[in-house]
Amino acid sequence: MALDFPRFRSKKRDIETDVSRVLPIRDSVAAALRESERELSQLTKRLKDANTQAAFLFGNELESEVGDDAAKEARLKEAEAFLVRGQHRASYLERQVAILREISANLERIVSPVTAVGD
Repeated sequence: MALDFPRFRSKKRDIETDVSRVLPIRDSVAAALRESERELSQLTKRLKDANTQAAFLFGNELESEVGDDAAKEARLKEAEAFLVRGQHRASYLERQVAILREISANLERIVSPVTAVGD
């Protein structure tokens, strides 16, 4: 007596289905990763420039006369606030980039499976 097993899709069709399901997500994650890396790179450059400017402001503040302290002190406080906000944002972006890279790697493992499904 022959057993009537249900039919299953072919390995090729399973892989095509899995890949088509994951590719849009992978592409979205890749775009988010590129944008986050670009923002982090640009922010890092701006922070470096701001640190340089703040160092000059601070050096000038030490050498300045007492009479013009208010304007320089205001610029120094503004620079400090910018640097603190920028550092917080940079830290957040670094974490975001790391997480997006991990997600991307996991999605790649789905799209390019290491272990083949038996025929």
